[in-house]
Amino acid sequence: MTFMKKEITFQDLLEDRRICASLFSHVSARTLLRLDRLCRLAHSAVGTYMKAAFDVNTLLARFFSDPLGFRVLQAHTGTLVSGSSALQFFDRTFYPASDLDLYVYPRHRREVGRWILDAGYAFSPGRGQDADFEIAVMRNPQSRGLHYVMPGVSGILTFYRMHRERRLKVQIIVARRTPMEVILGFHSTCVMNVISFERAYCIFPLATLERRVSLLAYSSQGRSTRRVEGLDKYTARGFHMLAYLPLADLVLPHKLAPFTFGPRWLGDRDTWVIKLDTTHIPPTPPPNPYSTARTCDPAVLCNFFVRYDLTDGAIMELCVLESPVLRYSYVLADNDAIDFLSRALAAKACDEQFKVVACQLEDSSYVDALLPEMCLGCMRDNLARRSSSLRA
Repeated sequence: MTFMKKEITFQDLLEDRRICASLFSHVSARTLLRLDRLCRLAHSAVGTYMKAAFDVNTLLARFFSDPLGFRVLQAHTGTLVSGSSALQFFDRTFYPASDLDLYVYPRHRREVGRWILDAGYAFSPGRGQDADFEIAVMRNPQSRGLHYVMPGVSGILTFYRMHRERRLKVQIIVARRTPMEVILGFHSTCVMNVISFERAYCIFPLATLERRVSLLAYSSQGRSTRRVEGLDKYTARGFHMLAYLPLADLVLPHKLAPFTFGPRWLGDRDTWVIKLDTTHIPPTPPPNPYSTARTCDPAVLCNFFVRYDLTDGAIMELCVLESPVLRYSYVLADNDAIDFLSRALAAKACDEQFKVVACQLEDSSYVDALLPEMCLGCMRDNLARRSSSLRA
């Protein structure tokens, strides 16, 4: 009796989802995206794999029994997941002893903390903090002896719970002004990854996920102290820490360079952006009856300038935009945008103050929902002005 051997084709492999999942889990993110553009069948196979591999609910389910509920909280409060958890998400890996770091606007620290307590966690006060969460959160949440001391941080609130013989840890890192100011002040580039309720962002994908190198960094708002612990931790996790770049990397074409310097936006062409499923996340309500509801996360409006220094690595240059008519603060670096928005917001603040006094309104309106369009208008005006000066 003879058996006919069937020749296995590439098409057969792509049509077997189990084989694809096994193969794709061993290729880099860049290779995965290249495969996605290979053909229709490959595009379908990669899409199916990525939907499962980059499911943020799986990541959050390690810490919360209701990951969707947490993402609804994220949408309402602008809370960001960053640090080791965001890196694990992009790297498709798992660090058993890692915690969940949440970067929170100061106005929402109590709301987020209460949600975590309701999820079964217990508040663990740091040195100098009251044992009662409600008291600790209303005071300055800063605790002494922090493992990291980062620029832009007001304080840290820590929570623990036991789950299947594992001690889970969640930390709320309370920003002094805005979470992105804190994240751009991290010790090195490999941890500059962010997960909002709607998208995940890897700011230096080629260096982090392909080359597995991390350039030492600090923010123009200040330096992290005691950052050696963080560098040692990520060296142990397989990242090569760079204090400076080899000359060969500095002369590479833009598409091949591991790091992109100059003006950057969160979500620009050099950022790897993964759109998350928001099907069951309801629209965010307006902050008050006089304001328009946000349609995107506040983190979307984030502009910074990455400057390379031969001795200090990557310097993240930024300013923080604040106004009485903004519910949140925003990271910006473009001087034209800062000047334009500052003048526009100052005029708007005067109008709102007049309405409150003359019309006896209980509250003024916030214009956060209009800010992205205002930035686009500013950039269009600048482009038109530069084009007209060239023609002249």
